[in-house]
Amino acid sequence: MKKTKSFVASNDISANQFAGAKVDELSENASAIKKSISSLETEQHQFHGITALNWFHWIILFGSLIVTLGAWYFSSSTIAAEVESRFERQHEQVVALLGERLGKYEDALWSGVAASQTVNRIFSRSEWKRYADTLDIGYRHPGISGIGLIVPKKTSEVDAYVRSIRQTVPNFNVHPSHEGDESLIISQIEPSEINSAALGLDVAFEVNRREGAYRSRDSGDAIITGPIVLVQDKKKTPGFLFYAPAYTSSGVSNTTDRQNTFSHWVYAPFIMSELIQGVLDKNSREIGIRITDNGEQLYSERSNEDELTPAELSAKQSKLAMYGRQWVVEAWPSESFYSHTESNQPMLILLGGLTIDAILLLTFLLMTRSNRRILSLAQDLATASDHLNTKSQELQQSNVELQSFACVASHDLKSPLVGIRYLTEILEEDLQLASVEPPISADISDNINRIRRQADRMSQLIDGILDYSSVGNGKSNIELVDVAELLVEIREDLQLSTEQIVCGNELPVLYTNQLPLKQVLENLISNAIKYHPHPETAVVNIIVEDLPGYHQFAVSDTGPGIDPQYHERIFNVFETLNTNQNIDSTGVGLAIVKKIVETHGGVIQVSSTLGNGSTFTFTWPKSAPGSYGAPDLKLAS
Repeated sequence: MKKTKSFVASNDISANQFAGAKVDELSENASAIKKSISSLETEQHQFHGITALNWFHWIILFGSLIVTLGAWYFSSSTIAAEVESRFERQHEQVVALLGERLGKYEDALWSGVAASQTVNRIFSRSEWKRYADTLDIGYRHPGISGIGLIVPKKTSEVDAYVRSIRQTVPNFNVHPSHEGDESLIISQIEPSEINSAALGLDVAFEVNRREGAYRSRDSGDAIITGPIVLVQDKKKTPGFLFYAPAYTSSGVSNTTDRQNTFSHWVYAPFIMSELIQGVLDKNSREIGIRITDNGEQLYSERSNEDELTPAELSAKQSKLAMYGRQWVVEAWPSESFYSHTESNQPMLILLGGLTIDAILLLTFLLMTRSNRRILSLAQDLATASDHLNTKSQELQQSNVELQSFACVASHDLKSPLVGIRYLTEILEEDLQLASVEPPISADISDNINRIRRQADRMSQLIDGILDYSSVGNGKSNIELVDVAELLVEIREDLQLSTEQIVCGNELPVLYTNQLPLKQVLENLISNAIKYHPHPETAVVNIIVEDLPGYHQFAVSDTGPGIDPQYHERIFNVFETLNTNQNIDSTGVGLAIVKKIVETHGGVIQVSSTLGNGSTFTFTWPKSAPGSYGAPDLKLAS
């Protein structure tokens, strides 16, 4: 009982010292706060000038607004120019492609003229078919309806010509009849299947066909007719004929010579919609087109000529000289064009700039409001300082009462332990009087000794918990501690075999407080054994390294390991990863370890992965805490 009274007395002294230290600390803090408040009051006048928006705030806001509007206007103008340029390029591409493709058709016609002049006669039907097949019209000349020959005949020569043709084409007939004195007869046309209605057609019956043919003959050039409807076109859509004249002699240079030496025309019929589809596929462009010849429509992609869309109202026209005709190619952006050119950049710039302006305005307003709050808080702090000394006195009294309670509680906890020790002595005396024979007497004696050791260990734990709760509040019992002997005590307390604690190198002798160090090592070793799948064979390896001012302890085991995601949590109070109901774990041990290590100026970390065991590494000062800075751990891998 003397030891217990001494313990209570020492804790009372520690409580008074702790309370006094805290009161002095609070008094110093109160004094510092008063000085700070005084400084704030001195500077209050400086804040009065910035508690409202000043002229430089407004300059910044208006400048930012001007920059925002300028960036928005520049971005909008740039995008509009890019859209206009893109539309211009597509329009020019359409016109160029149309002219280029008709140039290829012209080459096909002139090649037919050259072939006719080579043999110096008009091809027969079979010869013309072979020639047309070599052109491969369907693949090489998409959009063309066919290629054929037109021969001129006087009205008096038509019957004889028809009879000669019927020798190879029995159903050949010239049509329709007209009042002219000359017929311009389509004698050959390939492919014949789709152009059968045109075979035998007298193109002189219609003005555009006739005039185009004569202009080609008299000029010697390839000529396009005005808009017509081809007889082979069942849809009766606009089209035209493309003529190339052939002469019986070369080198003619005037109209009269051309008329006198003229032989026939090589021609190609075109349905305009099929030409556009073959040359300017609608799916490959983003603009709509409309083509007119002298005001007469050849092709249009407008859904309703009387109701133009806003996009069509911004159409662009260009004139195209096309083999004796003047075509007007009109283009306008389609819906797909705008869908690919729409950009939110100007709007984003505008909204972003306005948002920044709003943030600036809000920031300035908050700054002025904060300045006003500073003045108000300075007054509040001055008022609060008056209550600080009163609260410090109350805190002093509360701390004294709390320490007294802790001392009384520890006394009450130790009282049953005294009774347990007393009962063990009685049991030993009863055992001697009972004259129990070995080995039963030996077992009972061992158990009684084990009870005594456990009671002593519980007493030490109570002392350790109290020391932990009042770390830094009193003087530590500094003594020489042999770590090797300390591990022997821990091994005996935990009832481990000699082989279960292995020291990897020579253990040091420290000048330190023995109990906290023992608590740290005992907790780490106990956990390593307790959580091992086979505690009776578990081995704990301890290595101590000598660092400047510190010793670094590494406690390693071969247990189940700890998932890295829990490495920080395991040091929290009441945190436990144990799922084994047979293992008693409160989740306080590692929290106590960390608190003790950090209180003594050290650090602790864990290195572990699942299935590979764990290594707890901590540092412990060689002398009193605070003599050296915080050490850098060299964690075991």
